[in-house]
Amino acid sequence: MKSNFNNIEEYLALQSAEVRKVLQELRETILSVCPEAEEKISYGMPAFKYNGMLVYFAAFEKHCSLFPGSTVAKFQEDLKISKLQKVQFNLL
Repeated sequence: MKSNFNNIEEYLALQSAEVRKVLQELRETILSVCPEAEEKISYGMPAFKYNGMLVYFAAFEKHCSLFPGSTVAKFQEDLKISKLQKVQFNLL
C-alpha cells in the first residue's frame, strides 16, 4: 500500500468500505473529544496533533490500531499504566 499520503482523506479513500467506515468513526470520535486537534499524516498514518502528537491510527490486513502519541505519557501516572503502545481492534 502507498505510504506517502497527503492527508487523511487520501488515506481513507484507499481503504475498503468496511475499514474506511471504522476509521472515519474513529476520526470523528477523536475530533469530538478534541476539536482543536490538527489532522495530519505522520509516519505514513493519519495523526492528530494537539500540544504534541495526540494520537495516530492505521489499518492493517486484519485489524486497525490506535497509537497514543506523546500526550499519553503526560498522564501515565494518572492512568496507572507502565506503558501504552497501541490499542488494537480486529476487523473480522
